Amino acid sequence: MRKKEAIIFDWGGVLIDNPTVKMFNYLSNYFNVNEKELIKFYRTNCDKALQTGTEEEKIWEDLYKKFKIDGSKKTKIWKEAVENCFVDRKEVWNFVSELREKGYKTGFLSNTEKGAVEYFWENGYGEYFDTAVFSCDEGIVKPNEKIYRVTLERLGVVANQAVFVDDKKENIEGAEKLGITGVLFTKRTDIEKISAII
Repeated sequence: MRKKEAIIFDWGGVLIDNPTVKMFNYLSNYFNVNEKELIKFYRTNCDKALQTGTEEEKIWEDLYKKFKIDGSKKTKIWKEAVENCFVDRKEVWNFVSELREKGYKTGFLSNTEKGAVEYFWENGYGEYFDTAVFSCDEGIVKPNEKIYRVTLERLGVVANQAVFVDDKKENIEGAEKLGITGVLFTKRTDIEKISAII
């Protein structure tokens, strides 16, 4: 029996380049709002709300009021922003494919928004994973232990059989509290860390 049975991957900063800077730039240009002001508004009003399932129309209504923006602008812009800002790390996706070919279970776990989920399924990314868990569908975000438990259950493994790969230390720590082996992914060559563990 091998050491691990399942490897669970985060999205931003692991499977794709961290999209934060590009996303804020895209949205600030779209809404014609100062980027620093937009970031401040987003951090206070949007981040957790969008990632736990709040419809983006409600978020942008609040933004329109605060910045006196013309309400005729599209209220579903997130997916369009994702399409323009997400950049795949092909070598990491190839690694996921190799793991599946070797018989490992692969999971996807992301704090993300509904527009990004639509993009995920429409572009066929689900084919890479045995299960995909999105915070906006579950109503909970990493590092809440419940979302790791959901992922383990859907993969059909227990904590010590799984590896979790994320670019945020607090999310790794959340997984490790349950007994999942964590890999902090800070550069693309961290694929080698995963290989060494499994």
